[in-house]
Amino acid sequence: TALDNRLLNLELVKRGLAEAVLFGPDADIVSVSDVLFNKPLLVDRGEFRPITLTHTQLIQRGLEQFPKDFPSAGTPLVLFEITMQNLMGKGEIDERDFLDRVVTLAALGHHVLVSNFFLFYQLKRFLRRATKAPMGILIKAAHLELLFDQSHYKDLDGGLLEAFGKLLDQDTRLYAYPQKTDEQCLLAESFAPTGPLKKVFDYFRETNLISNLKGCENFDNFIHSEEAREKLRKGDPSWEKMVPEAAVAVIKSRGLFK
Repeated sequence: TALDNRLLNLELVKRGLAEAVLFGPDADIVSVSDVLFNKPLLVDRGEFRPITLTHTQLIQRGLEQFPKDFPSAGTPLVLFEITMQNLMGKGEIDERDFLDRVVTLAALGHHVLVSNFFLFYQLKRFLRRATKAPMGILIKAAHLELLFDQSHYKDLDGGLLEAFGKLLDQDTRLYAYPQKTDEQCLLAESFAPTGPLKKVFDYFRETNLISNLKGCENFDNFIHSEEAREKLRKGDPSWEKMVPEAAVAVIKSRGLFK
């Protein structure tokens, strides 16, 4: 059946026999090369258990920023990406849980990529096989420190510089989005590396390859998936105000994330 086929493909990604599988807005498997061929992309990586209103706001801000950076590219295809890599080797991967997330995201009318890529440059390299068009990748400003952690790139001869050479170019932007609370708002400038890393970071900021996705005043407070999931599990109906309407309908009808 179609359902079995989807779970089988997710199992292949889990076992490392496939790098990724792409789902369309109907939550069925589609061809990466056909769907993404020379399409401009706006990529949002997340856990999405479940998706929250923060992510839909990020997508909207990204769609507003994209034509300013790439005026001739056209409207980008929105791509949600979920990596299995964070759970690899921990025995925590449940293919059905990933499929539940896919179905919830697809309800918003977008494509979903489930991958085994841990690092952003690996994801970008995979997507570049299908499209040479401009690409914007969303990242939490708070995660810039992890992105610039040199220990992630020990397997590369050129280390961190090689990784960033593969990640960023004139047709690829990294959009850092603020993690806003009542107490603080973290922007790209909140990341303050020292030594040689500061010069590398400053270069990417000054060339606008890493930029802020508007300022704090343009964002509501950040809603974490865990917050919504915890309320859902406790039977607190206020979770519905934290999640997009279309996703709420799917979650309630299927009894997901409990």
